Amino acid sequence: MTEVDQHIGEKIRWLRQARSLSLDETANAIGISWQMLQKYEQGRCRLGVARLHALAKFYSAPISFIIEQESITAADLDLLKVRGTAEILEIYTSIGEKGQRERILDFVQTVARSMGVRLRGRTDQMPG
Repeated sequence: MTEVDQHIGEKIRWLRQARSLSLDETANAIGISWQMLQKYEQGRCRLGVARLHALAKFYSAPISFIIEQESITAADLDLLKVRGTAEILEIYTSIGEKGQRERILDFVQTVARSMGVRLRGRTDQMPG
Protein backbone atom coordinates (compact mmCIF):
# COMPACT_ATOMS: atom_id res chain seq x y z
CA MET A 1 0.00 0.00 0.00
CA THR A 2 1.01 3.63 -0.30
CA GLU A 3 2.02 6.35 2.13
CA VAL A 4 -1.47 7.85 1.64
CA ASP A 5 -3.10 4.57 2.75
CA GLN A 6 -0.95 4.58 5.87
CA HIS A 7 -1.80 8.20 6.59
CA ILE A 8 -5.55 7.57 6.24
CA GLY A 9 -5.19 4.52 8.47
CA GLU A 10 -3.44 6.64 11.09
CA LYS A 11 -6.30 9.15 11.02
CA ILE A 12 -9.05 6.57 11.40
CA ARG A 13 -7.15 4.88 14.25
CA TRP A 14 -6.72 8.30 15.90
CA LEU A 15 -10.46 9.01 15.59
CA ARG A 16 -11.32 5.64 17.14
CA GLN A 17 -8.86 6.01 20.00
CA ALA A 18 -9.95 9.59 20.68
CA ARG A 19 -13.43 8.22 21.34
CA SER A 20 -12.08 5.32 23.45
CA LEU A 21 -13.66 2.76 21.12
CA SER A 22 -12.36 -0.74 20.54
CA LEU A 23 -11.67 -2.17 17.11
CA ASP A 24 -14.62 -4.51 17.61
CA GLU A 25 -17.09 -1.75 18.60
CA THR A 26 -16.16 0.38 15.63
CA ALA A 27 -16.08 -2.48 13.14
CA ASN A 28 -19.51 -3.72 14.26
CA ALA A 29 -20.97 -0.24 13.92
CA ILE A 30 -19.94 0.00 10.26
CA GLY A 31 -20.50 -3.65 9.35
CA ILE A 32 -16.99 -5.05 8.94
CA SER A 33 -14.75 -7.35 10.96
CA TRP A 34 -12.32 -5.94 13.50
CA GLN A 35 -9.53 -7.60 11.50
CA MET A 36 -10.47 -5.61 8.40
CA LEU A 37 -10.63 -2.38 10.39
CA GLN A 38 -7.20 -3.16 11.80
CA LYS A 39 -5.83 -3.62 8.27
CA TYR A 40 -7.29 -0.23 7.28
CA GLU A 41 -5.76 1.41 10.35
CA GLN A 42 -2.37 -0.11 9.60
CA GLY A 43 -2.54 1.01 5.98
CA ARG A 44 -2.33 -2.59 4.78
CA CYS A 45 -5.61 -2.39 2.85
CA ARG A 46 -6.94 0.45 0.74
CA LEU A 47 -10.10 2.05 2.09
CA GLY A 48 -12.87 2.40 -0.51
CA VAL A 49 -14.96 5.53 -0.78
CA ALA A 50 -18.12 3.91 0.63
CA ARG A 51 -16.25 2.60 3.68
CA LEU A 52 -14.49 5.94 4.12
CA HIS A 53 -17.89 7.65 4.06
CA ALA A 54 -19.27 5.18 6.63
CA LEU A 55 -16.33 5.78 8.98
CA ALA A 56 -16.55 9.56 8.61
CA LYS A 57 -20.28 9.46 9.34
CA PHE A 58 -19.78 7.15 12.33
CA TYR A 59 -17.08 9.44 13.78
CA SER A 60 -18.97 12.63 12.83
CA ALA A 61 -15.79 13.75 11.09
CA PRO A 62 -15.46 15.38 7.70
CA ILE A 63 -13.94 13.13 5.05
CA SER A 64 -11.54 15.98 4.31
CA PHE A 65 -10.10 15.66 7.83
CA ILE A 66 -9.40 11.98 7.29
CA ILE A 67 -7.66 12.43 3.96
CA GLU A 68 -5.70 15.62 4.72
CA GLN A 69 -1.97 15.01 4.99
CA GLU A 70 -1.60 16.80 8.32
CA SER A 71 -0.22 14.42 10.93
CA ILE A 72 -1.69 13.60 14.30
CA THR A 73 0.62 13.89 17.30
CA ALA A 74 0.58 12.12 20.65
CA ALA A 75 -0.22 15.50 22.24
CA ASP A 76 -3.30 15.78 20.01
CA LEU A 77 -4.49 12.37 21.13
CA ASP A 78 -3.85 13.24 24.79
CA LEU A 79 -6.02 16.34 24.42
CA LEU A 80 -8.91 14.26 23.16
CA LYS A 81 -8.67 11.92 26.13
CA VAL A 82 -9.84 14.74 28.41
CA ARG A 83 -13.47 14.04 29.32
CA GLY A 84 -15.83 16.05 27.13
CA THR A 85 -13.29 17.16 24.54
CA ALA A 86 -14.55 14.92 21.73
CA GLU A 87 -18.15 15.92 22.44
CA ILE A 88 -17.27 19.63 22.42
CA LEU A 89 -15.43 19.23 19.12
CA GLU A 90 -18.32 17.29 17.61
CA ILE A 91 -20.81 19.98 18.60
CA TYR A 92 -18.50 22.82 17.54
CA THR A 93 -17.85 21.35 14.11
CA SER A 94 -21.58 20.78 13.56
CA ILE A 95 -22.18 24.53 13.80
CA GLY A 96 -22.32 25.46 10.14
CA GLU A 97 -22.18 29.23 10.44
CA LYS A 98 -18.60 30.51 10.61
CA GLY A 99 -19.56 33.67 12.48
CA GLN A 100 -21.14 31.64 15.28
CA ARG A 101 -18.03 29.45 15.57
CA GLU A 102 -15.83 32.57 15.70
CA ARG A 103 -17.91 34.02 18.55
CA ILE A 104 -17.69 30.75 20.48
CA LEU A 105 -13.93 30.61 19.97
CA ASP A 106 -13.54 34.25 21.06
CA PHE A 107 -15.55 33.53 24.20
CA VAL A 108 -13.50 30.45 25.11
CA GLN A 109 -10.23 32.30 24.49
CA THR A 110 -11.39 35.20 26.68
CA VAL A 111 -12.32 32.85 29.52
CA ALA A 112 -9.01 31.00 29.20
CA ARG A 113 -6.96 34.21 29.23
CA SER A 114 -8.87 35.49 32.28
CA MET A 115 -7.85 32.29 34.07
CA GLY A 116 -4.19 32.75 33.10
CA VAL A 117 -4.17 29.95 30.54
CA ARG A 118 -1.44 30.41 27.96
CA LEU A 119 -2.91 29.70 24.55
CA ARG A 120 -0.74 27.71 22.20
CA GLY A 121 -0.72 27.83 18.44
CA ARG A 122 -2.34 30.40 16.20
CA THR A 123 -5.69 31.49 17.48
CA ASP A 124 -6.26 34.40 15.12
CA GLN A 125 -7.30 32.32 12.11
CA MET A 126 -10.22 29.96 11.84
CA PRO A 127 -10.81 27.32 9.23
CA GLY A 128 -13.74 27.96 6.88
